[in-house]
Amino acid sequence: NDDVTLIDLDHAGIGDKHIDLFWAIWSLTFNLKTEKYNNYFLELYGKDKYDESILKLIACIETFG
Repeated sequence: NDDVTLIDLDHAGIGDKHIDLFWAIWSLTFNLKTEKYNNYFLELYGKDKYDESILKLIACIETFG
């Protein structure tokens, strides 16, 4: 398969990792038109490397300002 897919997370790494994770998940969902890869992405990232409650808070902050 010669298909190549790139994910550009722009300024990832500058702020809190939870912000980067939120936008990575948002990008996966938006670009692939499905949420089915979100948990897989987080599993690969490492469930022990982020806080689920902080990720949910960041989602609210980023979504609603």
